[in-house]
Amino acid sequence: MNLRAIPPFLNKPIIQSSIWILISREFALSIVNVIFSLYILSVVQEGNLGLGLAYLASGLGQIIGGITLAKYFKKRELTVNFYKTMVNNFTNFIRVNA
Repeated sequence: MNLRAIPPFLNKPIIQSSIWILISREFALSIVNVIFSLYILSVVQEGNLGLGLAYLASGLGQIIGGITLAKYFKKRELTVNFYKTMVNNFTNFIRVNA
């Protein structure tokens, strides 16, 4: 049995692009979540209540971001080239602003 074989339903570019977009989104949100928590605990010094409110705001931001992304990607054709272009643009943005 070949464990490295990709299941047939994952060979479609639209599925692969969607998976990479979700991975990128979760990675970015996790970094923002950690930085936001450290900011609340260290700078603002609000403790557990402030942290709870921060998570509430973060959750609402994720819901709003998800709705916005869904509307954006419904208008686009998801292909591997589209994803590569997005990643290249994001990488260039990071290099310029670093």
